[in-house]
Amino acid sequence: MSALAGWESLGELSENGFSESKSVTENKFKGWHGSVVLTAISEEENTYKAEFIEVNRPSAAKLRYGSKNVETGADGSVSHISGKPSTGDKVPLVFDELESNGYLRRTVVRKASVSSFDEVPHRKGALMVYGMTFTAIEVDGSAFDIYRAKPASPSPASAPAGK
Repeated sequence: MSALAGWESLGELSENGFSESKSVTENKFKGWHGSVVLTAISEEENTYKAEFIEVNRPSAAKLRYGSKNVETGADGSVSHISGKPSTGDKVPLVFDELESNGYLRRTVVRKASVSSFDEVPHRKGALMVYGMTFTAIEVDGSAFDIYRAKPASPSPASAPAGK
């Protein structure tokens, strides 16, 4: 899979990785005798939970506190965060991972909103993390896309000598 030009990295995730969840609302229709005779899904919600550990990365701080509330210094790191209410920016999310069978997997959520924020731990000897839950918003009828690709084999020029 190729790198995504024009996208800004939110940095490394915690050792918890990310999780995805799906919930549905089901309408149950009953017959005259009171038994369910038909069910139909009326709503579906897809959420993603992630903990970002690079809290001095401007893109992660802007996601947590709002894009207009984070200022950066000359070195590109976060220099000031204002505690003003955020407008709830809509953002795309991309999670790249390696499956246990060696395949590459990319989950793309083209539009998401932050639906909840975790507490930010401030403990000696522990990482400070920005934990958030995102709700996927449908774009063109799809809440997310998952792409899989077989990793490219090493080219003969990059293979170890004698192999």
